[in-house]
Amino acid sequence: MKNILFILLSCILFVSCSKEIRIERNLWKQSGEWNIESWKESGTNSYYPEENYTIETYNSGTFRFNEDGTGSLTFYDGTVTNIGNFTYENTKEDLTIFDDDENGVTYDIEWRRNELFLTSLDTIVYEGLDENFNPVMITETNTKNIKIEKD
Repeated sequence: MKNILFILLSCILFVSCSKEIRIERNLWKQSGEWNIESWKESGTNSYYPEENYTIETYNSGTFRFNEDGTGSLTFYDGTVTNIGNFTYENTKEDLTIFDDDENGVTYDIEWRRNELFLTSLDTIVYEGLDENFNPVMITETNTKNIKIEKD
């Protein structure tokens, strides 16, 4: 009975690790360059609606993942091209990208070979002040949906 349980657990561990490793290798193989097919981002603020925004771009740049866990992002927002370096980590369920200041964004991933969907949802609740300096609770929500593909 113990042998069957050990074999079963070993198979589960092998399958889960295997997917994580396949994703990691797929990120950096074949030059590691992924085209940004679509980038959809929005932000809402419960108290300051003038800060709400939506960005939707297509074919707007590239991610480049290197085997050593580093990478770069080239992103064109319609007016300016932004270039930045990052480091990254992945599991079978998410991809975390860290900027130069080591601030990280964790994306849920849906992975198919040479196609990756990145989704993040961040909500921050904090206390601010209204125009009369009375305390108010403010909720900010930011979402990103990014589809990237290899050629």
